[in-house]
Amino acid sequence: MAARKKPLHPVKLENMKEKIKTTLLIKMLQDHALEDNEISSTRIDSAKFLLNKVMSNAPTVTENDTKISGAVDHRVINVKGVSPKNG
Repeated sequence: MAARKKPLHPVKLENMKEKIKTTLLIKMLQDHALEDNEISSTRIDSAKFLLNKVMSNAPTVTENDTKISGAVDHRVINVKGVSPKNG
């Protein structure tokens, strides 16, 4: 793979690293829960702590946030010689 011509912005790089770490923590906990991979209770507690730290910063979306309201305004324009379409 070719090298980047322009380096990533430090904030963007840190965000990418955080997402990768979060993904690895989730995968580790999923493997433990679903495939019975043994993990020490200390590692589980640490992973839960780190995920709570990351997830508490994430925005939450509620049902009220997804409702859209507004008014619809439209006009009918009649042009001579053109019949309206029935739609």
